[in-house]
Amino acid sequence: MNPDAFGQTLTESNLSPGGITMAIVYRCRHCKTQLAELDEYKVDIKALGWDRLSAADYQEMVQIDSGHIVCQVACEDCENALQQNPHYHELDHFMQ
Repeated sequence: MNPDAFGQTLTESNLSPGGITMAIVYRCRHCKTQLAELDEYKVDIKALGWDRLSAADYQEMVQIDSGHIVCQVACEDCENALQQNPHYHELDHFMQ
């Protein structure tokens, strides 16, 4: 793993062999609905596929907040809304 690809979020200083132990919260980036939470999960960057993200995508999708790793994804409802209304991609926020 190249820690430089992961910016300031997960660095050599807070990684241990095999990953780090933190809760992971998956939240919709659009409507902010919490989709899942994995308590005290040992983070394996490669198993989650995060090592395949570009540095920019990683910075946008994965943050550490209040001792949890928060992964911003799109829920099924918001993804369907985006597919049915492609012009929503032009908006900063399409959910009210």
